[in-house]
Amino acid sequence: MTMQKISRLYDPVHDVVSFVKVVRLEEGQIYCRGNIEDLSTRAGFKGKGVLYFGDHIYTDLAEPILRLGWRTAAIVPELAREIRIQNDDLYRKNIQWLEMLTAIIEAYQSGVNQDPEAANIINGWRDERSRLRLFRSYNSQILCKSDRRLYLGNCSSLVGENVKSLFNPQFGSLFRTFHNMTHFSRRMNRLSDVYTSRVPNMLKYDLKHCFFPRRNALPHENLHSVPV
Repeated sequence: MTMQKISRLYDPVHDVVSFVKVVRLEEGQIYCRGNIEDLSTRAGFKGKGVLYFGDHIYTDLAEPILRLGWRTAAIVPELAREIRIQNDDLYRKNIQWLEMLTAIIEAYQSGVNQDPEAANIINGWRDERSRLRLFRSYNSQILCKSDRRLYLGNCSSLVGENVKSLFNPQFGSLFRTFHNMTHFSRRMNRLSDVYTSRVPNMLKYDLKHCFFPRRNALPHENLHSVPV
């Protein structure tokens, strides 16, 4: 929504903008230009009863939520591709194994000082964890080993590509950098209540549907017993 004061009627059939003065907003019409205060006044939109869609965090979403208290929805086309990648079977297996490996290391790392053999095993797990964070595809013999005590130190068995490059060769995922959210993701979560890849996705929900945020566990909370 721009800072221009006058709204204009848009004709999608002829792809032209009418310069006739807009006296009132009519249902079923498309308007452009204007500003957020003018739209709110003319349409009679009030506070949290409005869900405003936009595809730019600062240009579209900042003013509606900060100045008018509207609910906002971010449109992020790249989200669809990221979800497809995350649903890949091999990607999911590697992420699950990474979580398991992290838990094992954290639980048994105290044995490093007492037992040299245990130290080798723990160090091997740490090496494997580091490689899992960087690589996607692994030799099936590594992934399918039933003996979780093995020392995984054979770097030559790795085949695959960087996890970040699966999402984007230049900067990785748009939403995550290892354990943390990216700056874009943090700002989007600050300025939008929901986000989706395209507006038609919302047609799957009833107009009275209520979205609830996930309750993520804090560092001191048990992942399986987060209080509601």
